[in-house]
Amino acid sequence: MNIFAPIKAFLARKEYEAEQFGLAGRYLRESSNIVVDNEVGWTASLSNLENKQLEESDQDTLRQQAIEFYYRRPHARAIIHTFCKFVVGRNTPIIANDENLAVQEWWDAYARRDKFVLRQKEFVRRAFRDGEVFLRRFINTSTGEVSTRFIDPNRIEDPTKQVSHGIETLPDDVETPVAYYYVSADGTKLQEKIPAEEIIHAKLFVDGNVKRGRSILEIVLPLLRKYDEWLNDRIALNKVRTAVAIIRKVTGTPSQVTAIADANKTSNAAGQDVHRMLRPGTVITASSNTEFEYLSPNLDAADVQHDGRAILLAIASGAGLAEYMVSADASNANYSSTMIAESPAVREFQDWQEVFRFYFEIWYRWVIEAGIASGKLPKRSQRTVHNADTKKTDTVDSDTSLECNVKFPPLVHRNLEQETKAFVLQLQAGLVSRETIAGALGYDFWQEEDRLEYENSQLAGTTPPAIMAQDKADESKEEV
Repeated sequence: MNIFAPIKAFLARKEYEAEQFGLAGRYLRESSNIVVDNEVGWTASLSNLENKQLEESDQDTLRQQAIEFYYRRPHARAIIHTFCKFVVGRNTPIIANDENLAVQEWWDAYARRDKFVLRQKEFVRRAFRDGEVFLRRFINTSTGEVSTRFIDPNRIEDPTKQVSHGIETLPDDVETPVAYYYVSADGTKLQEKIPAEEIIHAKLFVDGNVKRGRSILEIVLPLLRKYDEWLNDRIALNKVRTAVAIIRKVTGTPSQVTAIADANKTSNAAGQDVHRMLRPGTVITASSNTEFEYLSPNLDAADVQHDGRAILLAIASGAGLAEYMVSADASNANYSSTMIAESPAVREFQDWQEVFRFYFEIWYRWVIEAGIASGKLPKRSQRTVHNADTKKTDTVDSDTSLECNVKFPPLVHRNLEQETKAFVLQLQAGLVSRETIAGALGYDFWQEEDRLEYENSQLAGTTPPAIMAQDKADESKEEV
């Protein structure tokens, strides 16, 4: 009997186990390769970070990073789209304040022609994503029709670098722009100096004396990247958990161990000998002298989910949103607790609606002023006004109004029944007037007064007020 046979068998078994451990290690390394991310992320290497205004190169870097994250990172897109949906909603119509119906018709014709419903959404989306938006006006002088086009922020630049950020301002007032420098696509040639009155430049998250805006994503870009890394780690962790190494323990001579090991070898594409992996559902038939041991990594990371939520909460806080608006998970909130008037997110949306109201009103004036300049709209016209003192209707001659009402979508559901009861109690207590209540409910008080008087006269069989009778006659003619 060979006294060295047990030793050789033991060494052969150890060699086989080492080979199996090495194979398992290779699979673990392959599964962990998913965490390798060579993408250049947002860094705080801004040369002028301590100042309110970024250098032009840093401005371009921030904008490109924000655009990249918007198109490639789901949470970045969710932030931008959430603001767009709540600020302008499905549609934000604009109603002319002028009583002349021709003014509203002129605006409506423009809105259809220039696709205003789509442009207002793009205006808000560009503003939040890029931190600024440039909208240019074009006027057909013969017809008075207005059309608008967006200008990419990277096309506003001075190739000579004599005018910072491509925006020329008054020498002693940086808040008053004079012209915008429009350059070629490669940024090497000045194509046009656009007068400031032809441009609406909305800039966000900067002070008034800063020329260019900054993306809403700037503050959360590092956190968005960290969340993606955390998510990749979770995917790798699950991959590692499924990587199972198998050790086959054979009781027998070294030659038997070697024979069984060789029988399970195959060659890879590189011509190297490797052991076959068991396919899912494989049935193993083994003799009594063969034992299989399954090895799996002992990884315990049950609490790592809290880290991911902490990152999402920081992202939501930086964007000024509720958690569910970023994570798309409403399990930690409900509608009644998040969409009430006191909710920070609602206040945030209301604030932005007032910001964009300013720019939409300029947009509206562009269109109406062009109509007046071309003679398509009257500069002055006669209209009826209600005299609150005499409670009579007078006819006056006045300029066409350039004011409008931007009808942003309501952010908080109104309980009309409770509101009305509250107003009735205030009226009975002598705290408010009927005109104030009508305005709060969205009605024109004097128009409703005339309509009520007309309806009451119809019911009583008396002669209706002359003005209402004339209005009804005009309506009948229009229907015919």
